[in-house]
Amino acid sequence: MSAGVAYGQEQVRQLEVRAVCEVLRNGDKYVDAVLAIVGRMEASVSIIDHYEYLSQGECERPHANMWQDKIQILTEWEEGMPKPPSGKPKLQRQILAAKISEVRKTTRLGSHDEPRFNADGRPTWQGGGGAQRR
Repeated sequence: MSAGVAYGQEQVRQLEVRAVCEVLRNGDKYVDAVLAIVGRMEASVSIIDHYEYLSQGECERPHANMWQDKIQILTEWEEGMPKPPSGKPKLQRQILAAKISEVRKTTRLGSHDEPRFNADGRPTWQGGGGAQRR
């Protein structure tokens, strides 16, 4: 379980803490908001691409065409994006613990092997040390 922090203003004081499903369910409310988002850290890696996400299982879908229960984490800054703050955000431990507990109710935790592909295009399994292959 990871607590991802997404923020975009230089001076961050106390951050609002939300679970992935809350943010996805109320997307318009959180546009340009400064938040700490709690979810399971996931990665999707191939020879060409690499993506990282925060996810939560069993999110309500207010729209039939809603994306997966994931929020992509951008790891590189691009022109036009907010600059991340240089200071460390402040989080209330009790609120953070409550959100982590909330996410654990719907989200399968643990490590798992990730398929990787060698130069011949054959999968090799790396990651969770003998955990389940999905």
